[in-house]
Amino acid sequence: MDAAKVAYVIDKADGLLKNAANVLEADILYEGDVSLEGVKYTVKSSFVLLKEAAFEHSLDFYAKESGVDEKTILELAREFTSYGRSVGVDCHGGTMHSTGFYTTYAIMMLGALVGNLNHKGGMSVGGGKFKDFNGSCYNLLAYAGKQKPFGVRIDRARMAYEKSSEYKRKIEQGVNPYPAKDAWFPFSPAIESEVINSSANAYPYKLGVLISWNANFVYGQSGSDHLLPLLKDPAKAIPLFVAIDPFINETSRYADYIVPDSVLYETWGVLAPWAGHLTKTTHVRYPILKSPNATFANGEPISMDSFMIELGKALGLAGFGKNAINGANAKFDFDKPEDFYLRAFENVAMDGANPAPEASDDEIALAGLEEYVPSLQRICTDNWRRVAYVMSRGGRFADKSSAYDGNKMSHAYQKPIAIYNQTLGVAFNSMSGEPYSGVPRYYAPRFYTGNKIDMDSKEFNLLAFSYKSNVLSSYTASVESLRDTRYTTFIDLSTATAKNYGIAHGDRVVVRSSEGKVEGICRIREGLHPRSIGIEHGGGRMGEGGSSVHIDGITKEGRIARRSGVNINKLGLSDASRLNIATLSDFVIGSNVRQAIPVKIEKI
Repeated sequence: MDAAKVAYVIDKADGLLKNAANVLEADILYEGDVSLEGVKYTVKSSFVLLKEAAFEHSLDFYAKESGVDEKTILELAREFTSYGRSVGVDCHGGTMHSTGFYTTYAIMMLGALVGNLNHKGGMSVGGGKFKDFNGSCYNLLAYAGKQKPFGVRIDRARMAYEKSSEYKRKIEQGVNPYPAKDAWFPFSPAIESEVINSSANAYPYKLGVLISWNANFVYGQSGSDHLLPLLKDPAKAIPLFVAIDPFINETSRYADYIVPDSVLYETWGVLAPWAGHLTKTTHVRYPILKSPNATFANGEPISMDSFMIELGKALGLAGFGKNAINGANAKFDFDKPEDFYLRAFENVAMDGANPAPEASDDEIALAGLEEYVPSLQRICTDNWRRVAYVMSRGGRFADKSSAYDGNKMSHAYQKPIAIYNQTLGVAFNSMSGEPYSGVPRYYAPRFYTGNKIDMDSKEFNLLAFSYKSNVLSSYTASVESLRDTRYTTFIDLSTATAKNYGIAHGDRVVVRSSEGKVEGICRIREGLHPRSIGIEHGGGRMGEGGSSVHIDGITKEGRIARRSGVNINKLGLSDASRLNIATLSDFVIGSNVRQAIPVKIEKI
């Protein structure tokens, strides 16, 4: 790429370096010397780097490491490459292990190699969304006096260690800047599992106040037991902890203050689904049940939204109260959640050349929107029926015929696909100084600094993995009606594994890692690798009514149904290579490791 950021490739037809836009077919296997803007470079193509990384190990090696035999690997490769662009791959929570970033990079690279992105039958980045917070009617995110975040984040995300004052000081002193005091994660937007221990370590600093919203560090973080003493003692990590939460959960029980929030059916929201859709889509949410929470003076139930509005007004902060909302032609007051969200709905309804249709009186009645008509008329004026149309359908959805333009996706990903990612390839592990690979590469399970995790232990010779329950979840522990469908969660074994350990369906078992244990009921099912243990996540709650609480002399008894089941995060591992105590995470992006945990199982 030259100074003007024009990409150059080797033209396969004549072997010359040319502007990529003018080349029909590039030599993707080129390695050698090139000259650009008077400078000579020795280069390798991105594909050569990828190929070299893949061929660092034999097929036999990959078969042994993965537990998938060579024959099956070859059959899958032939099948995957037999349908042109009409093939897809996907991955999600299964890659939450210590080298999951590169696992994901490799899986998604398969699609790039067959060119399936943006093509019918291949893969899509999603159909996009309608303009919501910043649209034709209002810019709800811009206001006078708005402050921008600055400085280093507590989780050390979004910033390279090499940009830190610590690194610069070491360079000025003429000493090796590595290792850093602890891990940095420049490619990650946010890492919840780093917040509490980072404050306890005062690296990069100690928090004065933590305000959390529906966060549950203890239940949701694998290997989180070390957080308990940090949360119990304000002097250790969090001097003042304010939790905004509809429940007293495993973490908010240690807060100094709990601000009551509302649940799904009592709150407002605007969101777009993840990439599993091909047409433009935006969902809206509005209260359909009255919150039982206490109210502010204006009659608004206490929730995260209303609390922040009232707090902002009380502190005189910009963006709240009189004339805080910027409309296209006027300013409006921001006193209630509906002042914000109904205007976001209006942006959605009015987006594009053809706004949403108007809802009829019958549609409004059928959707139960009569109570919102006065607010709609007050806030959305002439557009109120179009907003009601969107609300009555739970959002705005483009016609399915708009998904494709011939054999291509209408909403296409416009950026180049990085076979070699330069940003990644020139970055370094902050503690070991090890350069990251700019292409997918095999890494054995490891701690942050590179020491290997023992995956062949004779004692802990099974691997535990989690999967989300299709009924119970961390969000639905308090929904008693779901217990009729699924009372508890289980520890799953294949028939072969259960027989090998003398365990029968329904037996009580204990699963132990080197740092924790869980007990539960064994369920025999097929589809599991014989070396694995599957744990359905969503049970084993000690918060949200699982444990008894005492408030103002009144005891609220815990419910055994909510405590039942298994929490795989009790088995999580720590990373001793890092500062003090940290949970095991992916060594590139810091995602919490909750898969492939070495364990053993015994019948109770």
